[in-house]
Amino acid sequence: MVKLGLLFALAVAATTLAAPPAASNSLASSLNGRAAKTCTNPSNLLKNPSFESKTISPWIYHAYYPKQTTQKIVKGGYKSDHALQVTGMAKLQNDMGYSQMKQNFTTCKTGRYQLSWSMYLPKGAAQGIDYRAPQMVVWVTCPGGAAQVAYFTFRPNLFESNVSNPRKNSIQKVDQWVNTAVDLGTLQAGNCTLDVNWNVNGPAKGDPTSILTLKLDNFVIKALS
Repeated sequence: MVKLGLLFALAVAATTLAAPPAASNSLASSLNGRAAKTCTNPSNLLKNPSFESKTISPWIYHAYYPKQTTQKIVKGGYKSDHALQVTGMAKLQNDMGYSQMKQNFTTCKTGRYQLSWSMYLPKGAAQGIDYRAPQMVVWVTCPGGAAQVAYFTFRPNLFESNVSNPRKNSIQKVDQWVNTAVDLGTLQAGNCTLDVNWNVNGPAKGDPTSILTLKLDNFVIKALS
């Protein structure tokens, strides 16, 4: 009897101390709402996407061969007053104008994402014979792996565009802004990196100097789901 009485008393105390169902539901709703609010992706996961700050930061630019490559913020962007202009030059067969620009970004939840940007190639601003033509390669690295999502080959009067998803190969015109969009598929939540790489190969003996001048603007990474 003593044990039953003790258990009864404890049960009464537990019932008295327990929060009312309404209060419990309210607390749960508050916590769920707070969690959803903190995990809302911005409209663009990239910072300084159009180089509107007139500097390249927080993008990180690295010239592997500084004498062959340059970058600077110039006027005359796609929709803004500014764009990034990159150049590369290779005079000799063993020269190589290779440079890289990257930015880290964070996906707050697993889902589908899209990358888009704009490019402008002036007529005659890319010179290179056959497989030595200047190129640009775009990579995205996230938890779970890395993938090449697009690459381009630049020529004097056109450039070739190759996008991975949806898979599409096309010929683009010079002297105009060209918009490119890539479905990145499902990315895991976490810290990711966008890498843009340019390569200007040295010319074969007797060929003219290999060059590239290219403007970029309007980078966007956004959630699709």
